[in-house]
Amino acid sequence: MEKWILKKRSILFHIVATYFTCGIWAIIYFYCKFTTSTKKDVNKEETYAEHVNNYIPTGDEKLDAYYEIEKQYLPILMKHYKNVEKINMLYTVANNLSLPDSPQMQQVIDLCLEDIELAPQILDYCKKMADHYNEDLENHLINYVTFQRLAIIYEKQKEYQKAIDVCKMAIQLGFYKDGTTGQMPGRLARLIKKSNKQNIELTE
Repeated sequence: MEKWILKKRSILFHIVATYFTCGIWAIIYFYCKFTTSTKKDVNKEETYAEHVNNYIPTGDEKLDAYYEIEKQYLPILMKHYKNVEKINMLYTVANNLSLPDSPQMQQVIDLCLEDIELAPQILDYCKKMADHYNEDLENHLINYVTFQRLAIIYEKQKEYQKAIDVCKMAIQLGFYKDGTTGQMPGRLARLIKKSNKQNIELTE
């Protein structure tokens, strides 16, 4: 009887040990998989840049032309997206300080203005991609969020003329998308209405 109990305990112990070991290996597997995928996401832009720069023409005229456009505008695009990432980070800090006229917010404004200088070149990129695919430009326009961010900052500072000018510039260039229902034209109309209510004289 005693031997049977000991044998039963031994079998139970092995079952528990097996499940425990499997559990440990499962945790290790998912941890490694998660950290690897995260690392890949972090280096995604760099990997794509290397992929474009190392591309060897294949003789496929359409594919080679695509990579030629990508290679030509890659430095500008990378600079823009890095600017946007930095702008979002600095804006979060400055906005949390609840001081729209702070030096921290001025730093965001300066970076926005610097990034907006890239807009004409990025517009050229969008046009070339539209021509490459023989599609409407609208299908290839990016959401140039810097315009929206700068307009919001100027509005918070009650610099309505500057905010309006930013909206007009975005619309003239074609970057009218800002993720809202009314897009940039709606933002522009709201800013004009708001300034009129406060009797602020605007220039044409």
